[in-house]
Amino acid sequence: MTLKVQRIVTRCETTILRNETNELQPKGTDQMDTSKFYKSPYFKASELDAPVTLTIKDAVSEMIGQGKDAELKLVVYFREDSRGYIPNKTAYRTVKDAWGTDSDDWVGRKIVLYPGEAMFGGEPVPSIKVRMPQPKPATVAKPPPVADVDPADDVDPDDADDPTDFADDAREV
Repeated sequence: MTLKVQRIVTRCETTILRNETNELQPKGTDQMDTSKFYKSPYFKASELDAPVTLTIKDAVSEMIGQGKDAELKLVVYFREDSRGYIPNKTAYRTVKDAWGTDSDDWVGRKIVLYPGEAMFGGEPVPSIKVRMPQPKPATVAKPPPVADVDPADDVDPDDADDPTDFADDAREV
């Protein structure tokens, strides 16, 4: 009696069977997004598909990079997302011009991150752009509709013929 040996290897949530001749035999068709294992703690331009409005929770300085390439950078954190945002100089100027250089004044303010492009080494590269949210237009109360009134309807025919009514009004004043 010959025993067939099968080794089960799990890759990307898809079970793959290897038979005795080491041929792959996929079982199931589920695919897994492997990027969830290496998610960055910071926003990346490639991850931003559409504008997103976020509320600033904090702005801190952090060492970004490793070894001799590590640099002290500004990192902005938000209430709605755990990832930090490292603004480039243009984005920093946008925020600074709106709210000043004291990051404590930024806390609680809303900001819009949106996908764009920036020049790097003379080439356009994906980037995260910043803008302030558009203020909601103020609603102005409309005046009540004016009824179509004929001015002749407001005149009392008896008063129109009596010139002394004006004199009586003048004496009362």
